[in-house]
This record gives sequence, structure tokens and C-alpha cells, in this order.
Amino acid sequence: MKTHSISLADIKPIGKTVVNAMDKIAEVKTTRSITGASFHLSGDGYKKNYVSLPGKYHLPFRIDMTVKLDYPAFLLRIGEGHVYFASGHDTAWNKVNDIAKPDNKTCRDSFSFDNRVPFGEFVDISIIYNPDDMQILIGGEEKFYSRKQPYMSKKQMGALVALNTEGFELGFAVTKHSILTIKEISISEFDDNVPITRGGFELPDPNAPKPEREKPTFDNVLAKVVPQFQLEILEMDRFFKLLRPMRFKRVIDKSVCKITYVASDVGISYTIVASGAETFHNFGWYVVYSGPSRNMASQSRLHG
Repeated sequence: MKTHSISLADIKPIGKTVVNAMDKIAEVKTTRSITGASFHLSGDGYKKNYVSLPGKYHLPFRIDMTVKLDYPAFLLRIGEGHVYFASGHDTAWNKVNDIAKPDNKTCRDSFSFDNRVPFGEFVDISIIYNPDDMQILIGGEEKFYSRKQPYMSKKQMGALVALNTEGFELGFAVTKHSILTIKEISISEFDDNVPITRGGFELPDPNAPKPEREKPTFDNVLAKVVPQFQLEILEMDRFFKLLRPMRFKRVIDKSVCKITYVASDVGISYTIVASGAETFHNFGWYVVYSGPSRNMASQSRLHG
């Protein structure tokens, strides 16, 4: 086994990113929105705007880090694949993107990964990649385990061997509003498989009947919010219903995670996202114009 303790001063910014290496910590920031979304890592923008760790690493390996995040979200790059943490309300996003076949397609494993992290405090995270299994620990608890990632299949063996011969680059990407504070990070390369102690995580049985789809109702979304926010949302709901002369329409999305109030006559929308890493609300406005199409839009995100 060979362990590499990463010097925080050697973390290199790529694209629109900044690294502030201070005494015993490094802060990672993105200086502009990536892929057109100020609070969501999607598409491949994170492959152009990220910070890179020195060196390249070979499976089997274990990544151990102590980090702090103040706002969703951040992503650990492993070659062209990634592991996505604190991904907010977008549960369909591929939280574990394969290292040999990074096609950005949502896989069954991804939905099962509980990638929440506590905000504003340091947490220990470990990721283990073996040729035939992988594991993710957050705060010492097993949050993901798989023996069915695409890179483990015989079809991808040739691609994996080629990539592993060259070695995998590691790095981080964060959203514009986020600050990722790195306290410590190390990578351990093993001659044989990394020892894994299993926890309580289990992938759902693919043959099990699908759960009944949740109905998109106001009450079902409200139930996903912590109790101290439920009363505030009910007060907001009453406020928008009584607000005149603006006529707000309440819309519940099909994924049962968003409540949106829209006053189309005056070009105002207000959204509460009540599912994922944290609850937040979003205020948007646009110009209502009766002549030829001239769209103008702006959006403000409020952390709550």
C-alpha cells in the first residue's frame, strides 16, 4: 500500500475556479455559473471548471478526506467519472457516474446513494474503488455500496485496464454559490483489493414491485419540509392567495418536490423546493410584453 497525503498548496485551479490555500485548510470556489445554472452541476461544465489534485492514481485505491460545505453542491471527479454530494432537489441526476463509461446516464445505483452531507461542519468522507466493488462512507456510515457499476463488467475490462494504466486524475467541482473547505485529503493505492467493512446499505431488489407513485399534492410536498418551516410555507400560501390585484396560481410539479406560485400577468414566480439536501426558495421575474417576442428574465435564489 502507498499513501499520498496531498499538500493543499498543490491543488491547481482549472477554468473559472479559485483555490485559497491557508493555514491547514484550502477553500475551493467557482467564480461563475457553470453550464448556465448557478446552483446545479449538470452537463459537463464541471469538466472545464474544477480544481485538480496533483498526480494520477491507480485502482484499487481509497480516497479519504475531511471537508466542509456551506451550500449545495460539490462533486469529486475521478477521471471522467464522478461522485456527486449534496445534490439538492435533483434526485434524477447521476450521483455516481462511472469511471470507465462516463455517459451521464442515470443508473439504478445512483438513486439509492444517500449523498447528503451536513452543512457548515467538517465531515469525513471515504470512497473505495476496487475492480469488483466500490463503497462510499459519509461520517463513518456506509451510504453506498455496489458490485454492479459499469466499470466492473467484462465488457468494460479493456477500457478500465487502459485508463488504469495511465492513472486517474482526481479533483473537485463546486457550484457558484458554494465554498468547499478542504481540511485533509489522502489517496491510498493498494496492491490487492482495498479491505471493505460492510455497513447497512443495500441496493433495492430490482424484482421488487415498484412503490406506488406519490401524488403531486400540496400536502405531500409540505410533508417533506422540516416542521419549523411548514408553518411559514402555509403562511406564504395564504398570502399569495389573498394578494390582489395579482392573481397567483399554485402549481405542484410531478416530482412532488416543488411548489410554484406564478402571476403570469405581471411576470413573477416564486418557488419552494422541498426535497433533497436542503429546502430553499427561489424568486424569479420576467418582462411581460404584448408586442413581438422579446424575452427578458432574471432569477434570484434565496437560501432558506
